[in-house]
Amino acid sequence: DPLWQQIGPGELTTVLPPGTGTRWHTGTQWMDSTAYATAKLYGERVCQEAAARAAGRTTFVAVRIGWCQPGANLPTTLSAAGTPTQASGGAGVQDEGLARAEKWFKGMWLSNRDFTHLFERALLADGSAWPDGYILVNGMSNNTGMKWSLDATRHWLSYAPMDDVFA
Repeated sequence: DPLWQQIGPGELTTVLPPGTGTRWHTGTQWMDSTAYATAKLYGERVCQEAAARAAGRTTFVAVRIGWCQPGANLPTTLSAAGTPTQASGGAGVQDEGLARAEKWFKGMWLSNRDFTHLFERALLADGSAWPDGYILVNGMSNNTGMKWSLDATRHWLSYAPMDDVFA
């Protein structure tokens, strides 16, 4: 809150000021990704500075990876708890906050197939036209109605995701 209310489908771009973490309730416990998000943000800044110092000799891609689960990474095992081994809510628990958290996380889903394609594209892309040798892109599958924009990812990397968590 309140980001999910202010951003429409495809409007969450990498040029917006970064949010450093999310707090959400799984139905059984509170979760907080602030430390994780802060570390990711720091890594982006390190890559950006390293690219600037390299002056074109080295290029960097920072990917804001959405949500991948270990192993099979199936849409059917996604939940607000974060992993397929961690239960989300209790029997019959379906409050508005939990449903909102699950929709938010499902919108971030990155399938194993799209993950492989994304990183193949990042490794093979021609970075000579990238601003200062550095790009920051979102990495999600082609999830219907997701808040995240893949426009820059498609543009700079020719990324063409094939999967949709809601299909």
